[in-house]
Amino acid sequence: MYVAVPIGALEKMKSQATILDFTLAAIYLLVGAIISSPSHGLLLLICEVSLIVFVSLWPVTWFTEAPVLFGPSRSIEKAAARKALEAPVAEEEPLTNDELEAIAAAKRIVAKARAQFLAENNGSVPMASLPAQKLASQGADIFTKNLNPDISAENKKWVSNYKDDAREVEIFSADFPGHPCKRWKVVATLRCDLETAYDAMFVPENRRVWDALVKDLKILQINDCPPEVGDGLAITSIVTNQVVVVSSRSMLDIALQRCLKRGGITLVNVSIPSEYEETKLDPRAEGTVRATTHIGSGALIEPIKGRPGCLRYVLVSTIELGGWLPPGVINATMTTSLAQSTAQMQDFLIEKVKARGA
Repeated sequence: MYVAVPIGALEKMKSQATILDFTLAAIYLLVGAIISSPSHGLLLLICEVSLIVFVSLWPVTWFTEAPVLFGPSRSIEKAAARKALEAPVAEEEPLTNDELEAIAAAKRIVAKARAQFLAENNGSVPMASLPAQKLASQGADIFTKNLNPDISAENKKWVSNYKDDAREVEIFSADFPGHPCKRWKVVATLRCDLETAYDAMFVPENRRVWDALVKDLKILQINDCPPEVGDGLAITSIVTNQVVVVSSRSMLDIALQRCLKRGGITLVNVSIPSEYEETKLDPRAEGTVRATTHIGSGALIEPIKGRPGCLRYVLVSTIELGGWLPPGVINATMTTSLAQSTAQMQDFLIEKVKARGA
């Protein structure tokens, strides 16, 4: 059992106990010198009282002062702390030429998408609302945690459900506490450059070609955001095709783009809460069921060091489809759906690269 003691009281007890230590030592020395005195009975009484007080405070003194008495002195500790602060910070490994090129490409790609949107809509780019910025930034932080190869952002183990060595694709799932759906993660290799992959995944016209699940994908608005948040924020609308007994779904998401420090791009998306002002842009299609993109979802594309023309692709998907379908049925079909979708994208990219080289 632990007893809460106010810090001020603890410090006072420590100082009192330390004073008593010295006082008792002095008293016991004096006792030895004057024990033969007729007044030794009074001195012994004082000693006994002092000893009782000392014993009652000794545990506090021991557990709070022992590290100082038997460990390094405070001056040594301060000197060590000062030395640690003065020590030079280890420099990061310098960027390679390939990484510098990848960084420049990422910035160019994001700027191109922005310019294209402006040209099509003849407008300016407004600053994203503060709630949208905060939500997108939180989503990016959680997405980064989901990139951990062993555990998800919720500290749940990533379990391998599927692996195709020929295509270099592996699919994982992890429990998502408090929700019927799971988190899903695809890790794959794409054989193309950064711009080709970006255009295939994030440009609506291309996405509709290879992704059989997407019926309609629109970028409703592009927003600016502070550099510490990201390199651009968009409001997107997605409508899926009906698949067998699963009716069409619609999603209204905030999508945050970030150019990575050593090259590459992340696009993190999360559903927009109903109270956000961005919901006024919602073109929700009639007859669709609203699906929810949970925070921490997104995609990453980045060059693979030592493998020119190849990218690392990571998709984290945490979508609650809604409707009447049992979660167990949805979870059972997700592996197959993700494997098929990834293979379709890889084939599309290979054809794009071939066509460009012809």
